[in-house]
Amino acid sequence: MSPPQEIFEKDKFYALLSEKNEKYAVYRHETCHLNQLQKKMDDQLFDLLTEDQLEYAISGATRKLFRWGGELEEDDSYYGKQTSQKIRQANMFGLYFASDLSYWELTDSMYLKAEKSEKIGHPLFDHLPLASYYRSRKNLAKEELMDPCDFRFRKAIVIQNG
Repeated sequence: MSPPQEIFEKDKFYALLSEKNEKYAVYRHETCHLNQLQKKMDDQLFDLLTEDQLEYAISGATRKLFRWGGELEEDDSYYGKQTSQKIRQANMFGLYFASDLSYWELTDSMYLKAEKSEKIGHPLFDHLPLASYYRSRKNLAKEELMDPCDFRFRKAIVIQNG
């Protein structure tokens, strides 16, 4: 029997199994809205990335449609397996991003990146939410409560030039 991918206790913690090192990353679980999260980040001297900053981080400073290139083959062929491996690898900055469609990624605004959705069986539509410059069809409502199981964010320290 394999261990669960996620362990969840509402308003206590959320644990996610890392396939790479077979360990759980444990996060505090707090349901809040974007303004509350931004206040918490400010109090901790962190920022949420803007949409442009997150796109730059996702793309690894490249101008490719996807951080791994332009291949969309994901099947049992050699090329499909290669693409599947590339999707799960870190980008040029060493950062990992969604390789599936299980959550939305937060920015400092109502605009979301990635997409929480089911695959529909068409390679372009199944992979498009993983594109570096993809903006989710969903926008956050002003006071919408965000469940940490559905939304992820990255703490950042942004250094402005000048």
